Amino acid sequence: CQYCADPFFHLYLLLILPVKADIRNPLRHLLDSFKIYTQEDFLYMENLRCEKAVEKKHNGYNCAQAVACSFCKEASMDEDTLKKITQGFGAGLGTMAGTCGAISGAAVVAGLINQDKAGTSQTVRSVMNQFKQQNGTVICKDLKGVETGKVIRSCDDCVRDAVKFLEDALKSEN
Repeated sequence: CQYCADPFFHLYLLLILPVKADIRNPLRHLLDSFKIYTQEDFLYMENLRCEKAVEKKHNGYNCAQAVACSFCKEASMDEDTLKKITQGFGAGLGTMAGTCGAISGAAVVAGLINQDKAGTSQTVRSVMNQFKQQNGTVICKDLKGVETGKVIRSCDDCVRDAVKFLEDALKSEN
């Protein structure tokens, strides 16, 4: 509002106008000008990258691509190139017998961001340890229950875990 620069304007209006739930209510205008974030808002913002990665997975990306392409900006790489680089890492390196593609995607991003062996190893170790602690294994076929018939973790949740753990590892390094 054009009068907001005057700190007493809204107070003045409160005194002279009846408080109603319509557009003339200055208290409503004042409250609407400030966004109050709830705990749910913060959780949503924190998980936004996770959900965008899952959306990529639902739109044809494999797990490695979904995770890696969620960090294009931080990795200083365009999405198309990063998607091509990680295409062979999906489905446990294509056989389901290897490491979960979501972790492989996180490892590629860690290398691009850290650009040194020690930093990359530290980040990947952190992601792998958290992932294994959360899920009990990092092997794709075990996560999918190929031999047991019991799914430990869905691909969507593996993608969420890898994104979250990578974000946490990168934050703790800075």
